[in-house]
Amino acid sequence: MYNAPIGLAAKPVITDDMSVRGQGLHEGIDIGSPLPDNPDIYAIAQGKIVHAGVLWDFGNAVVLQHAVDYSLYAHLNSIAVGVGGAIAEGAKIGVMGETGKAYGRHLHIELFIPPGATWESAYANGDRWKCRKNPILEIAALGDSIPYRDGGRGTALEQKQRAFTHWVKSIATLERLAPQDVLDVLRENKLVDPKWSLPADPPSA
Repeated sequence: MYNAPIGLAAKPVITDDMSVRGQGLHEGIDIGSPLPDNPDIYAIAQGKIVHAGVLWDFGNAVVLQHAVDYSLYAHLNSIAVGVGGAIAEGAKIGVMGETGKAYGRHLHIELFIPPGATWESAYANGDRWKCRKNPILEIAALGDSIPYRDGGRGTALEQKQRAFTHWVKSIATLERLAPQDVLDVLRENKLVDPKWSLPADPPSA
């Protein structure tokens, strides 16, 4: 499990998860804070800084390479790191903001395993869901000490299970696939822990 990208003193909440958005999939999750000041954003794990600057609709963004995957932090107000250096777990990488194509101040964070030789291959046209992880399942605090904004979603385990089920079924809806077929691909590509499984369908009447 990875560390939280934001301190709990900022009273962070999950404002959007990996679900259908328009004609596509929201490929990461959003974390907001009700406090007036822009909270600091931290590296979820040690790694190497492979991008730090403006990035497409993400505005100011940082991309980190970790041992087995990459993390992206988007819409930052400012960036505190430079490309090429190593970064420690929990080190500050920037400040939450609203740059790029953002609606309200928040952190957009993604986790992915590139299908090609470069991290940019994760953003090429095609089945991008086949290289995305769900941060709510990979970051211990999400769904636990960092809850959903609307609250009332049960225990940490229940919140993570709902996030997982919603994610898989959203992909299935967009791709017109059976949810189990989606899950099989995610498992094959090492994007989800085998412990997560879809709930059984209720018995027919």
